[in-house]
Amino acid sequence: MGGTQGSVASTFQDVERHAAIHIYATSCRKKELGSKCSSALRAEKNGTECRATLTVRPSELDLQTHQDVFPRRIAPFNDANTYHDMEIHKEMIGKKVAWITGSGAPRVGQAIAKYFANQGFQIALHANNSVNNGMQCASELKRNGTEAIVVQGSVEDSDFAKSSVHQIVHHFGRLDVLVNSAAIWDWRSFEETTAEDVRRQFEVNTLGTFLCSQAAGLQMVAQPTGGSIVLIGDWAVLRPYRDFSAYFAGKGAIETMTRSLAVELATRNPSVRVNAILPGPVMLDPSISPAKADAILQDCLLKRLGRPEDVAQAAYFLATNEFITGVCIPVDGGRSIYSGSSMDAIAHPTVRSSLKRSAD
Repeated sequence: MGGTQGSVASTFQDVERHAAIHIYATSCRKKELGSKCSSALRAEKNGTECRATLTVRPSELDLQTHQDVFPRRIAPFNDANTYHDMEIHKEMIGKKVAWITGSGAPRVGQAIAKYFANQGFQIALHANNSVNNGMQCASELKRNGTEAIVVQGSVEDSDFAKSSVHQIVHHFGRLDVLVNSAAIWDWRSFEETTAEDVRRQFEVNTLGTFLCSQAAGLQMVAQPTGGSIVLIGDWAVLRPYRDFSAYFAGKGAIETMTRSLAVELATRNPSVRVNAILPGPVMLDPSISPAKADAILQDCLLKRLGRPEDVAQAAYFLATNEFITGVCIPVDGGRSIYSGSSMDAIAHPTVRSSLKRSAD
């Protein structure tokens, strides 16, 4: 399609000065590709907006010549032979879009969504069971001038992530940030922990994070502006406490996944970054007694519990700093480096007397 590509490039140079570019990759079978592939370019102007639509089969994309126009990769969605309709919008103007999983319920994920909204992002909320709460949050954001939608489903569902990304991009025209906040937190004695307990923790906290990051990441790879993904782990994987063996098995994979995804995505598009937050105690479970909560607080070097806003600020920092990737940052008030004052004398019972003898 040598002659056609020239017209494509010149047309898009004009389009880029206007509102939007829409690129469509049509459904096709691999066996249909080759000499039978055809393309059609249609450009139309409507007032101050110019929108170009390119209908093209994947094998016709000259990615080396037109990286600024075409997606770098069009992946098969259902099987190895079928390419489904894939609509990629690159908004040339407009606000960035952040998708925060696990943001339906009024907990950390929703606080992250509101923080990004306050920074000027459009928001895609996610809810599985807390759909009503998610809709209420979306309405609140809209009243405050932020465009917001809610996607619903289980993150561990193999189809959920792809369909959600498609829905988000169809609505907003882009996806710039993903924050993986969806997670489950459950405890059980080691003796009572079952294979199903371990499997459930892995499916939601590990597999769900991977699938959402994969779908969002490949969309970001296709965007010239790239994007940023933030995973959420747990500081305590370094010093796990009892009765959470299944939980820590799943969360322990997050740090390795962060580094792996950072490499996978940046080698496809160097404008895509992946980092992680390792929060300390934030929004303690209501079942924790006041005495236990105070003990947790005293074990924190900064002598306070974390707030959802602490995690939100860290997520925003990692999402917007363009020279950080593959790192896992503790947001734990020093919990991961502090053993607690009660441990000092136990660990070094003879330090004071030894110093006294030296002075004598």
